[in-house]
Amino acid sequence: MIKDILYEIIDEASRGKVIIDGEEWPIGFDTIIFTDNKDISYRNDRNLSCLVIKNEDEFLNLLEKYVDMELSFGRKIPSFISDKKKNTIKWIISYLFVNATTEDFSNPCEYIRRRILFLNDNTFSYLDKGIEVEINNLFLGSKLKVKRNIHSIAMETPFKIDMSLINRINGCDVDYALATISYGICEENGEKVCYIYSLMKPKKDKNTSQEEIFYEKKISRLMYKINDGISNYEMAEYYDYKDGNSKYYPEGNITDVTPSFVLSLNIFISLLQREGIHKIKAIPYLPVRYLSREIAASYVKDEDRRFELKKRNEMIQENITNKFIRTFRRLEFHDQDIKITAIPYEVSEYLEMNVKDKEHMLNNPILEDIAIAIYNYSNGLEK
Repeated sequence: MIKDILYEIIDEASRGKVIIDGEEWPIGFDTIIFTDNKDISYRNDRNLSCLVIKNEDEFLNLLEKYVDMELSFGRKIPSFISDKKKNTIKWIISYLFVNATTEDFSNPCEYIRRRILFLNDNTFSYLDKGIEVEINNLFLGSKLKVKRNIHSIAMETPFKIDMSLINRINGCDVDYALATISYGICEENGEKVCYIYSLMKPKKDKNTSQEEIFYEKKISRLMYKINDGISNYEMAEYYDYKDGNSKYYPEGNITDVTPSFVLSLNIFISLLQREGIHKIKAIPYLPVRYLSREIAASYVKDEDRRFELKKRNEMIQENITNKFIRTFRRLEFHDQDIKITAIPYEVSEYLEMNVKDKEHMLNNPILEDIAIAIYNYSNGLEK
């Protein structure tokens, strides 16, 4: 059954339309399967990635193991009307490819092994019930809440770390959501490696109380203290651009980032340090996700709307890729324990970092105080 479903996906993906439960999904990639007798290819000039299967038996065995694990893990998946078993499996396999990098498509067996390890990882299981950490009155006497949650199968990783500042105002509980970090941890060459796929601010609840609005505004202003003094170290080209003296936007700047995202990444890396995880690989680009937005835009008949959607896709990818990388570079500036060892596409497609055990102080008091608070608090917990 797995093989039949795989070949159905491969055939449909070559045309950019994977059909699940009668609905079309804009998922597109090429495939080449090497066999003893002949090579089987499914190709389309529009696709950006190519699945290369060199050993079909090994690939199918790993894929079946992965699908069985996902089915038993019980991550969130849509409810299908017809042929539920087949469509559930088809969804699982399709999103395995949606969340693959270019290198993953070239080395799919290694990729599936890593995804299996992601599912088996219990590094942060002690955060499943959530922890609340005192943070020295930094944000109006708020506490920091950190919790591990399970992602839906459509998302990049099985697990995410949700973080927020929580408080009580006029008898009402309020919270300020920090960026959620989607991550996967596995063992490579005898050491744990953390893959970070995204930093994303959760969607706000539309039914927001006056106390929450007040709290959001106050915390947002305090967040900008994370930028204190950064202008003294920024490149001159960035200010030429900001002042309108140049049209060149320097991607190497460390100012144009979201302060709360820097804080979230700082907290997460403090947790990694507590676990003795020193190697990080950040993923800035997933080709099928990018192409899916292009495919969806191409179906729009109105030319102006189609152009608008394509520009929006470019903006989304700019935010995912460049701002994502700048956030890591910004934290490296603040924290001597962090060293970026490779920028994407210099050595591999990852942004690669080495993180030491906590040794140095950060050069920003907010980041330093929270890093110490979360590190010390987690050290007092049982693993």
